[in-house]
Amino acid sequence: MIASVFHQLENEQVTVLDFHQLRNAGSILLERTYISTDSYIQITASALGYFYDGQLNPTFEAQRGVTYAFNIQAPGYPLFLRSSADIEDMSNIYTNGVSESGKDVGVIIWHVGLDTPNTLWYTTQSDANFTGQIVVSDIAAGPE
Repeated sequence: MIASVFHQLENEQVTVLDFHQLRNAGSILLERTYISTDSYIQITASALGYFYDGQLNPTFEAQRGVTYAFNIQAPGYPLFLRSSADIEDMSNIYTNGVSESGKDVGVIIWHVGLDTPNTLWYTTQSDANFTGQIVVSDIAAGPE
């Protein structure tokens, strides 16, 4: 019986899936990384701006090829990644690898692509006080 199954498999054309290149219906590369909830970047807000780890609008460092999860708890202050700090320009919203741009409560997943610009900004849509910089770099090579 087993020999019969193997014989059938040898004669069948098998489709091999490359799990490193899975894409959704929109041809967006799907992320396969699990992110533990205890490693989420916790973002809150006050009238002064966004807070992370007690700091007001801190500069974040991100690395290409890494996935980050922002747990945003800022009702009324949706978080957008942008290519410039101009909050009035809706054309500068950066969505590559971003799960849900413009969320004010919940989790936003961001997979930093290899072509991500060196500098991005996080902002809300209507208050310039809610603006911070994201510096993007390549992952440092380990020892050779």
